[in-house]
Amino acid sequence: MPMYEYRCPDCGEWQQAFRSHSRRDQGPDCLSCGSANTERGIHGATAGSKPPPIAGVVEVAPYVKGPGLLDAESGRRYRLADRVCLDEGCGHEDDTVEVWLDEAGDPAEPSPTCSKCDGAATWRAINPGHSRFSEVFPYFDEGAGRTFNNKRERREWMRLNNIEEAGDLRGPLDRWARKDNDDERKAFADYNNLRDRYRHDPALRAVYRQLEDEGRGMPDLQ
Repeated sequence: MPMYEYRCPDCGEWQQAFRSHSRRDQGPDCLSCGSANTERGIHGATAGSKPPPIAGVVEVAPYVKGPGLLDAESGRRYRLADRVCLDEGCGHEDDTVEVWLDEAGDPAEPSPTCSKCDGAATWRAINPGHSRFSEVFPYFDEGAGRTFNNKRERREWMRLNNIEEAGDLRGPLDRWARKDNDDERKAFADYNNLRDRYRHDPALRAVYRQLEDEGRGMPDLQ
């Protein structure tokens, strides 16, 4: 349905309204003063100026994204961070902790305490480029042959055993994918060669053509 612009002659305010073509001259009541004398016209708003309000449409406040994540049950917002003990003798870390935020978006508990020694701790932001949801502790590590209760325990075991993480697996995965593609191309080639043999071999082509006429030939594979 088209939208038209209307001016109130009593107060001079403009507004917009949806109207069918046959009702385009039946203006709405003025949103400013309530007058029923609005007249259709052209507002001619310039670029960057605010358009006239629309009659019959309820305006809602713009959505402003609050800081952090919203907890639907409590209505509070939080961020995910690591809680790190400042005591070098302890060094305990709690991975991926929900940090409740105040109205300004800052931690409601700016000076946390260590969950192990009750000493002073600090919040360490999680690198947003790294997914932490795949790290669930405790878990059994197939490569290590043991269970790790947290990331610090895993790092310490790796240090004592002079072990490093495997790193990026994209290289081996790419090689496996290329091998699979090569195997697939070879299978298609063998299939097409066999079908060509049936079609052109003097001893087989008559029988194969009959099978194709009956709809029992080897189909074309994409």
